[in-house]
Amino acid sequence: MTRNFAQERACFAVEDIVDLLKFIVTTTYFSFSGVIDQQKFGAAMGSPVSPLLANLFMEWLEKQAIATAPVECKPKLWNRYVEDVLELIKRGK
Repeated sequence: MTRNFAQERACFAVEDIVDLLKFIVTTTYFSFSGVIDQQKFGAAMGSPVSPLLANLFMEWLEKQAIATAPVECKPKLWNRYVEDVLELIKRGK
């Protein structure tokens, strides 16, 4: 008998996912020189969710940057890998 994993997948509302991500990002603790502290800003390095959040933000940022760039500055080439961007525009622009 084969199992249908699609039917077993949990269904979360968008609000639930946002709440879970907020919880993950705001409850990151680390230890440095024997002192335990809470991270105040950003996603934790090494967290499995950090690359996902970085990719979502960079996708939003690049769409905004390309859409609002003056015509003479529109890139001929735009390649991105996580947060690194290779952009080709006219010289002097």
